[in-house]
Amino acid sequence: MPINESLIVLDFLKARIAEDESIALAATRAETGEPPRRWVADADSYGIGPRDSCGRDTCAWEIASAHGEDADDHPLPALTNQRHMARWDPDRALAEARAKRRLIERYERAARMPASVATRVRGQDDGYREACWDAILDAAAVYADHPDYDPERWAP
Repeated sequence: MPINESLIVLDFLKARIAEDESIALAATRAETGEPPRRWVADADSYGIGPRDSCGRDTCAWEIASAHGEDADDHPLPALTNQRHMARWDPDRALAEARAKRRLIERYERAARMPASVATRVRGQDDGYREACWDAILDAAAVYADHPDYDPERWAP
């Protein structure tokens, strides 16, 4: 892929990662200085939406089910959906953002290979750089529904 095109893809991916981080940080209440909470699904909870739950070792947001009088007025996700939401809690989204940034760093290091490197080593490094690039395209494809994503040029 031409250098200019790779910069466009990298900029696109960096912007999406920054958006994911911003949303995840807002969801953890990190901006308010309160302690971060992990999200958990709780089939036996009564409540409307996420609620605070502090145990001895942890604080969490419970993605609660609605039972009783208010259940019809405030429909909440089924347990399977609660588990899915809890699995993608903000801490996991932030960890995924860090992992994607490491992919970008690996590719950028591999792309800066000096011309003085021996041909045999250069071939090995080219393979590594191409593998890193494939991982970048895979990571960018996660955002294929974004209007700036170019499936004709960037699809893995």
